[in-house]
Amino acid sequence: MSKPITMLISFILLATLAMISIPMESEGASSPAVQPVKFYMYGESDNGNLSSVKPTSSDDETAECPDGGDKQFQQASVGIWRSVPFKRAATISGTVSFQVWAKTTQGTVDDVQFTCQLTVNGDQDQVDIQTNTNDTDSSAKLFQGSENLQGPNTMSVGVGDFLEIEIIYDGNDDFLDDSGDTVILYGSKPHPSGIETPFQSVVIDFEESDIEVNDENADEDQETIMVTTTIRYALGMDDMMEFDFKATTAGYDGSLFEYDIIEEEEAFITLEWKWRYGDDHAPSGTYDLNVTTEDRSGNIWWQTQSLRIITNTRPSIDFVLGETGIVVENAYTKKTGYINATIGCYGEEGLKGLMPLMIFEVTTPEATKDIIYASPAINTESTKIVTVPYYFNASGTYIIKVEVNPRDYPSYEESNDLGDADENNEATLTITVGNKPKTGSDDEWYEEILNDIEDEPLYQGGIVAAIVVVISVIALIVRRRRSFDDEYDDEYDDDYVL
Repeated sequence: MSKPITMLISFILLATLAMISIPMESEGASSPAVQPVKFYMYGESDNGNLSSVKPTSSDDETAECPDGGDKQFQQASVGIWRSVPFKRAATISGTVSFQVWAKTTQGTVDDVQFTCQLTVNGDQDQVDIQTNTNDTDSSAKLFQGSENLQGPNTMSVGVGDFLEIEIIYDGNDDFLDDSGDTVILYGSKPHPSGIETPFQSVVIDFEESDIEVNDENADEDQETIMVTTTIRYALGMDDMMEFDFKATTAGYDGSLFEYDIIEEEEAFITLEWKWRYGDDHAPSGTYDLNVTTEDRSGNIWWQTQSLRIITNTRPSIDFVLGETGIVVENAYTKKTGYINATIGCYGEEGLKGLMPLMIFEVTTPEATKDIIYASPAINTESTKIVTVPYYFNASGTYIIKVEVNPRDYPSYEESNDLGDADENNEATLTITVGNKPKTGSDDEWYEEILNDIEDEPLYQGGIVAAIVVVISVIALIVRRRRSFDDEYDDEYDDDYVL
């Protein structure tokens, strides 16, 4: 294969590889105070109920819309549906949505519209939610609308109160037209009619005073953290789907959890979580203790408290990372380089296998930050070079910051052995990254071409044009060679005619 064709194939392959990217993920830090709760319609229209239980049946429940509502300038009530009494007071604030499915059992009805009248206990103060207008026929159609409750228009629901919706039907046939009978559909997976209201349906009582820490000297439950939490549900315990507990710090997630139910009533549950951090071999650090529950609407509610625990206390330790403790090797654009950080450990002699947390923070030319964690083993009165790989994706200035035994996540209580304690735990290095210079070897000629294409947009057009020219020249040479061969064959045939 000729070299120009090889260059073209190499260029295509390398350009494809250059487009591969690594996704980034991020997580939130706290649960929203208000989340949307869904209520689904079930039961007969004269005594229906609103429930947070999602429909599981494929069969519809139906309610007939009165014939009087078909007529112009007339409306009619289809029915009333009520929620269970609230077990905890709540305020409905935000966008309330209503949806209902409808069709006709015979004929059609023009310009059908529904109004959902939302009240507390059926009182006179109500919120009217009007749907879109559509003609109904034998196929089910969705009618939906919403209303924003803000400021003085919010709704307060007390303990023992219930939400009530009344559905009003409005058609637009003339008085002589009795061809259509409209029904609404609900209570099924295909047609989950109901309302969605935003409020604080779940409250997790969890404060710093609810945390108890036992060390190795405790009479029982040695090296255990106990967390007592109470979770309250406005719609009762039936609205709870599950609960969970987590303890996390930088680069570590706890796993040995267990719990006991201290008290359980219709409106709340009190739990005592136990995390046996000693058996879990948990490192020292600042932990996020997180209690989570999920309701039937799929909302995740959680409460987090921070706690600093020291599981590797030493009488005299000082970790050191000097200003000259960072060296970077092979730092070239589109290359994997190596960040080397030299750490020292000083203090009481004879301590072995200490594992302080190290954080490598790389600020890229685009001002984004990449974080790499490491936990090297080191003995006192010694130094160690810790190496982490890093891919330099672009040319420009990089700021590399390395911290050992960081203040926010300390692995060990640090003494003042060298006179400045944790003040010597940070180091920063600024480097400029560019393309790797070409050497005498020809084996990597394609890398230089790729770098030129990435760094010089105008060069891209030149490469493409050059490739086109080369291919055209090759085609011309081949064509002329074939023409020459044809003339030679004709001349040869003339000389040897019998």
